[in-house]
Amino acid sequence: MSGKDCLDLFSGSGALGFESLSRGASGCIFVEKNRHAYENLKNNKANLNADRAEIIHSDASNFLRNNIQSFDVIFFDPPFHEITYFSLLANLKKFLKNDGCIYVESSAKYVDSDYKILKEARVGQVYFYLLTV
Repeated sequence: MSGKDCLDLFSGSGALGFESLSRGASGCIFVEKNRHAYENLKNNKANLNADRAEIIHSDASNFLRNNIQSFDVIFFDPPFHEITYFSLLANLKKFLKNDGCIYVESSAKYVDSDYKILKEARVGQVYFYLLTV
């Protein structure tokens, strides 16, 4: 993760993004629409002295519509009950740097062909994927 620019698109607790920062990422943008989770992210940023974290209170679609930055790593972990968010996954290509990747967690199997699967695993009902273009 050293020197990587990261996006934690459905941040929740921020575990993925804060872990990337602890492993040397140059920065991470955290996007969370839930007000309570957003406030917790701001508190965690302060408690962890995570000065390379940028916390944004926004819906993922709105953030992407206005974003011009590209990323080495995008964490894509939408709420499992919100399968409609998978339409956003195909649009993430334009935000990836060369050799960038997307880490996906889902309750549904990834069956599209938009990305090449670098790694995949399943634990119980949760699927994990590392995707690239």
